[in-house]
Amino acid sequence: MKWFLRIWTLLFCGIPTVFVVVGFSQIFSQKAKIDTFLPVDAVVLSTRVDTVTSTDSDGHTSTSYRPIVDYTYTVNDRQYQCDIVYPIGSISAGSGWANEVVRKFPKDKGVKAYYNPNQHDDAFLIRDLSYMPYMFTQFPMLFWFIGAMMWTFAGGGGGKIKPPQPGDGGGYRLKPKRSLAKRRITLMVMTSVWYGLGAFTTAHYMTFATNYETGLYVATPIYAGIGLIPAGMFIYYLMLSLTVAEPLVMTETDQFRIGEPFSVLIEQPIKTEVKINKLEVGVVCDLTTRSSGGGKTTYSTNTCYKDRKTLMEDQQVFSGEPISGMESFEIPTNKSPSNTDGYPKHDWSVEVLVDIEDKPDYRGKFPIWVDGDVTGD
Repeated sequence: MKWFLRIWTLLFCGIPTVFVVVGFSQIFSQKAKIDTFLPVDAVVLSTRVDTVTSTDSDGHTSTSYRPIVDYTYTVNDRQYQCDIVYPIGSISAGSGWANEVVRKFPKDKGVKAYYNPNQHDDAFLIRDLSYMPYMFTQFPMLFWFIGAMMWTFAGGGGGKIKPPQPGDGGGYRLKPKRSLAKRRITLMVMTSVWYGLGAFTTAHYMTFATNYETGLYVATPIYAGIGLIPAGMFIYYLMLSLTVAEPLVMTETDQFRIGEPFSVLIEQPIKTEVKINKLEVGVVCDLTTRSSGGGKTTYSTNTCYKDRKTLMEDQQVFSGEPISGMESFEIPTNKSPSNTDGYPKHDWSVEVLVDIEDKPDYRGKFPIWVDGDVTGD
């Protein structure tokens, strides 16, 4: 599952990266055309709105509309004909927009066109920036965000389970699936890139466009609102890190077997005075299944086993004091051990949950490898 999640995350982020690069190329291309193409008198020959129908992999169809304006112009005593309206080239959108464009260019109307001084048959009519390349650049970022969340919270980059490390005073220390620091860094980077790209593209359009399209007023608040998700999560984990540190999770063994009891010791430093509503520790198993149908393969992960125990309730804790507790667990003999090959796949973890009054709560998983039962079956 680790390798699949890594490939999935790479594709999920890599493919949108291609769209972002294409979007940027279109942004700078249309700006270059506006700056370098020369004006020329033209005459409209005809107009129409073409219907563009596309079908996705599920068989769902969508329809958009492309404004076509045929016009003619003369450069150096030679006549040329073109039907490109915008510097970006042929674009399609809603029918209302397309019909509004062609209404501006009635047949036989004299208009101003702009032609390429290096290739005279390359021209356009509307000397203004289209907002579509900017949206084309901005909204693939949504896939980057989802990919980053999967990488951080689903363990996409975790590789194999890190074995418990010997503690200084005996026992073995478990490693967290994702530390608080890694969560904060990922969310900080995601928020910075999200708003940085959004600010650049919006500012570029507003600086150089003559007439702002409706898309600017629709897309900008949506984009800004989506960015509040990683920003809010970053603030959450920043506040949490100011309240608690990463817990120390210790066991007396570095090997875990079904049907064989083991103890878990929790010790978590507290950085400021708080009331702990509840401190829980548990052993959980996440079951990942795979199903195929209709030419698609889908994966689903659910918690198939959970054994939680309360170590502390309703206790005031002062700054510098750790919260701690120890509990024993035994994985039932009717449960499956950890496995890396084949499906269904079982991932076992020690889970720590801290409910803090009026503060962000802590929840962390510490993966363990569980072998077969003590009888060797």
